[in-house]
This record gives sequence, C-alpha cells and structure tokens, in this order.
Amino acid sequence: MIPLRSEYNHIKDFDERLCKLASQVRVLGELNWPDTVKEQFLAGVAKGERPRLAFQYPAITHPKQIEALQGFLRDIGRDHPALDLMRANAESFLSALHMIDARGTTRITEISSQLYGRPSDTLPLYDGVTILDAARFFLTTADSFTSERGYQEPEYIDARELFGFLGRHLREAGLIGHIDLIFDAQIASKVSVTSSAIRIRSGAKFSIYEADQLLHHEVMTHALTSINGRNQPILSSMQFTAPRITRAQEGLAQFAELVSGAIHIHRLKRVALRIIAIDMALSGADFMQLYDFFCENGQNAEESYLSAMRILRGGTPNGGIVFLKDNVYLQGMLEVQAFFIQAFQQQDLHTLEILFSGKMALEDVPALLAMQQQGLLQAPEFIPSWYQNIHTLVARLAFTQFASNLKTS
Repeated sequence: MIPLRSEYNHIKDFDERLCKLASQVRVLGELNWPDTVKEQFLAGVAKGERPRLAFQYPAITHPKQIEALQGFLRDIGRDHPALDLMRANAESFLSALHMIDARGTTRITEISSQLYGRPSDTLPLYDGVTILDAARFFLTTADSFTSERGYQEPEYIDARELFGFLGRHLREAGLIGHIDLIFDAQIASKVSVTSSAIRIRSGAKFSIYEADQLLHHEVMTHALTSINGRNQPILSSMQFTAPRITRAQEGLAQFAELVSGAIHIHRLKRVALRIIAIDMALSGADFMQLYDFFCENGQNAEESYLSAMRILRGGTPNGGIVFLKDNVYLQGMLEVQAFFIQAFQQQDLHTLEILFSGKMALEDVPALLAMQQQGLLQAPEFIPSWYQNIHTLVARLAFTQFASNLKTS
C-alpha cells in the first residue's frame, strides 16, 4: 500500500490526469449524424416524399488520446481501491474512443454491446426475464391504458415559465451560481443541460411532464452528480460519466422521475420503443423501417427521425450498424430500484446518499463507502429533494416491497 502521508497526493495526481483525458471524450457528439441530414429528411417528408439519406463521417481518429489513456493505464498501478476505480473508468473511456474511431463499421455494434449490453440480456433479479421482455410489457401497458382511457393532452408552458420553474428549484437546492439559466435562440433542441448551464430555446413550449422530467432527470441527477463529483477534493474525475457508469447513472435518473412523480406512462413507452427498435436493428432493420416503427407508435416525424437516428448513430441509414446506449435505461432503472429496496430492507437507506457524490456504477458503492470512511471521498454537497424527504421515500419503498408480493390470479 502507498504510505498514508503520500496517499492523497498520489491519488490526486492520477485523478487530475484522468480528468484531462475524460474531458476529451465526446461519444454522442462524434457519432451523431449531421444536422443537415435531419433537415433534408424532414423537408422531404413535409412534401410527402421519403428522401434517400446518405452522408459520410469525417475522417477523424484519436491516436493521441488513445495513446494517453494507454499510458495512464500502464502507470496507475493496483495498490489502492481509488486507483482501481479510476483504472476501470479509464478502460471504459478507452473502449469509447475505439468505438468512435470505428464509425461506419460493425465495430460500433461490437463495442457498444460490450459497454451497454443487448435487449436479449436477462435481468438477474427477475427470474430469466430479458430487457426486451420488460420493454414489451411496458409498451403493452402503455397502449392498453391509452386505448381504455384515451390520451389527455398535457398542459404546456412556454420558455419563460420553464425558466422560472427551474430557477425556483435551483434556488431551493442551493445550485444558483453553480448552474446558469440562459435563453438561447441558437440551440437546435428545445433545451440543453450541462453541469454548468441550462440553455432554453426562446419560443419553445414544454409539457408539464417534460418540465418535471427535465428537472429530476437532467438537472437534479445528471448535472447535480457532476457538480458534486467536480467538487470532490481528491476524486474529481467522478464528475465524468464513463460508459461503464451509464447504466447506473441513467437508472438513477429514471428512478428519480419515478419516486418524484415526474414519470409518465408515455415516457416509459418511449424507453420501451427504443429497446424494441434496437432489437429490430440488430435483426437488420434500416433507418426507414425504424422510422416507420416509431411513426406507427405515435411519434411525429421529427421525433421518429431522432429516435431512429440515435439507434443507428455511428452507422448509416442502411442499417447493419447499431449503437446500443438506449438499452441501459430500463435495466438501470430496475437495478437502482432494487438497490434502494435492498437498502430499505437493511434499514440502511442513509448510506445511499453516496450515489449523489459523483458518477459511479452500483458495484462501486462498497469501495466508495470505505473510501468515504477513510476521508478520501466527501459527502455530496447537493442532494435532490426527493431523497431529502426520506420519510416519503421510505413509504414508497415499503409499499412497493409489500405490493410486489400481491397474487393477482
């Protein structure tokens, strides 16, 4: 082991190196299709056409970043749990760079399968049920509910109302000064969230469900854990989401929607549709087949384009190359819920505060709890409101655990 006196500096040196390396990895930005492709396609659809899409990825590779990560892995050693954590994340970032450099080839499918899994993977706590089985269940439930009750259009708010809504919650959480709220007419999406800024497109409208999901998923989970990670005095690399962390991070964000009451059956339907579409793509479906699938399931032209594109990111409209990140959302949510229920059963919910200390995989939690006791990890400065209200959380978990044993036949 490293002598205690030099332990902090030794870990911090590697942490600073990893921060620099992780900040240079931009997976989605480098795999997305050009915006001009979307514009071309939607313009054609508006005319009643089905445009044939074609484009080429720029010939960009990342040999220097790959070499730097490989050097980091050679140097880091194996003499402390904090170094083990950083090594696992560095290996994950390295896989991501190899995946990015494989744009346009089936290596995208191979590497993203290793990072994010496949719909045919089983859920360990659900007796052989697969992720695809779960997706089909939620899709059937959503469609059944809609057909029985009819779909009620949600209330909408404008950009200024969203600005005020988010501003109130940022003040309550103590995040004013850490995240800026900005009107931005130039962004392509209606809203963009990072750990330092929320940009809202002027003139955009948002359903009340979108506003709540944006708050709890993007701001109070993704941005909040990034800020807490960045504020770690020794392990500030926990501000970055290595691909191996994606399932737990997205699962926590989806769980936050659930326990805060922000989730909606049509939100679950979107998640389920993407998993089913991944399975279709793995079986050979091309862009137009995926686009038609999303249209047939109630998405408009732009939503259907974006849903199909995100599954074929890194590939082409011809199909055959699949990016599997959307596979993690449902599995992650179920795993995080099980994690909370287990902690509730053990009367140990307070220890789960560590999940907000930065970005982590669920399997990292025991080592991180030990590091917290050693003074290598600080408690999170910011906590989402749904976790602070521990009595309400306990009531939800208790009811969920009891109700799960209900016999319905």
